[in-house]
Order: sequence, then C-alpha cells, then structure tokens
Amino acid sequence: MLAMRDAHVLSIGSISVEFRVRASRAPEPGESLSARDFAVVGGGRAATVALVARQLNAPVQVIARIGDDPLAEIALSPLRDAGVDLRGTRRVLGAATGSSVVWVRSEQENAVLSSSEANSAWSQEDAELVEKAVADSPSGSVVVPDLQLPGFIVERAVREAHRRTLSVVLHPNPPEAVHEDLFEFVDFVSPNRVEASQLTNVDVEDRRTALEAARRLVSRGARIVALRLDGRGVLFFDGRDDAFVESFAPSVTDCPGDAEVFTAALSVALREGTTSLEAVRFASAASFLHAYRQGARPRALVRAEVNRLAFPERG
Repeated sequence: MLAMRDAHVLSIGSISVEFRVRASRAPEPGESLSARDFAVVGGGRAATVALVARQLNAPVQVIARIGDDPLAEIALSPLRDAGVDLRGTRRVLGAATGSSVVWVRSEQENAVLSSSEANSAWSQEDAELVEKAVADSPSGSVVVPDLQLPGFIVERAVREAHRRTLSVVLHPNPPEAVHEDLFEFVDFVSPNRVEASQLTNVDVEDRRTALEAARRLVSRGARIVALRLDGRGVLFFDGRDDAFVESFAPSVTDCPGDAEVFTAALSVALREGTTSLEAVRFASAASFLHAYRQGARPRALVRAEVNRLAFPERG
C-alpha cells in the first residue's frame, strides 16, 4: 500500500473525557456498589478515530470543539501525545468539555451516559472553517465526519470533499441524522446491522438481507457499503460486486468504540491506496483486535499485528 505524499485522515467531530469503572452489574435506584479499575481517559468519536489512525501510522488532523475547563487538557493530552494535528480544535468559552460515564461489565460489554457540552457548540463561522480545512487537505486525504455534529457542518464538509475528490468515510449513526442526499457525497458508508435496517427498511439478519440493504444504500448514492453483521463479518458491496469478509472470531460481537476503530482503520487503508475490499479486511482485523483489548483500560492497536491478521499470506 502506498499513500499519496502528505495525505492525511481528517476527523471532524467530538472530543470528550470518559470516566470508566468496572462493576459486575449496575446499581439499583438508591443502591451503592463497589467498583474497580477507575480510569479517566480521553474519548469522543473524532478523538477515537484520530487515535486509532495514529496507532496505525497515519497522519491525522482533528476539527473539534472543547470546553475551557480543566477537563479539556485531559481530553487533548492523548491526542497531542500521539502527534495529532489539533490546529482545528478550538475552546468554547464558558462551555464544559464533553464527558461520558462508562460502566464496564465485561471485556465486550459497556454502558455509557454522555453529555455533549462543547461538542454541540458549532456556528456558521465554524462551518466555513471546516470547509477550508477540507479544501486545504492534501490530495488523497480521507474525510471522516461525525453525525453527532450539526447537519450544516457535516454537509459543508462532505460537499467540499466531493468537490476536491477526497474520499469520505461515514458511519451513519445516528441514522436519523442522515438526510436524503447525504450519500451522494459519501464514498464508503459503514453501518452495523441495526443502522442499516433503520436506513433501508430491510430487516437485516443475514448475508442475503445485508446485500439487499447495501443495494438500497447504493441506490441512494453511496459508492461502497461495508455492512457490519455483529460478530459474523462484513458484507462488502460496490454497486456491482459483493463479497463477505468473515469475522476472525465469530464469538466477538460489536462493542463500544468498534465503529470508530473500523472507520479509522478503513480510512487509513484507503489513504494508503489499498483496494476497497482489502481496506475492509484491514478494518475488520483492527476491529477484532480492539474487541479483545476492551476494558476499563483498553490497549492500543499495533500496526504490525493488524497487518499479520488481515493479510497472513504476506508474511
């Protein structure tokens, strides 16, 4: 895989702080429980995409909004330490940094409460800055918008990316944020089974129904669909050919952060000029390794490990 010189992954969306604890169950109303493995870590969709892309050796820029409180540094520190370009990330005066409380019950099962705070503070002036960041991105860059952003921000980003012929990778969550013509500006859309069902009115349960849903998404303008079927694998469809990338371990189901890991790895592979189907296999391998490294203190991905799992024939 050979990346275009200077091309980067442009992640546009949320940055937050996560407060994580592990407990065997949730407390009942009025009950207090002991927990363990408390951790305070950086989080948010755009931040997670950025960190994973950096772990996989891609240059990354993040466009986001944070508060002017002490939590901001906790959110930014891991990104800065990873070498993420934060010039497009601004503090919002008088706002708190977005935050989440994450209850970890098992290695693949979490529950989350989130407060968006500064992540919701976007203006029309910000839309112009986002558009300029996309316009200034080097050829071959990949744009990853977060649908938790206001719709006018997402639209400016994807329209400018389309004009520049930059690839756009979209995780369509929440599905209700997908407006009618958005897919016309998207190259890769990667829903899970539930999201695909909501977007297409197809009850996605298996490969056959996944392909039907993928066909409908392509008919709405998406160029390529990578539909994630829980722990079973990923249905690939490019408008002509379809393929199924089997899960590396069928027992592993989607877990929090899986969509962002898949999206980040897919973006990295596309930036490097790999084929679309190989990019899906690479992203699937990254997601698998991520799922086995979950917990209160998740471990970073290692590029060499992802490569060996995705392409064992390459040695």
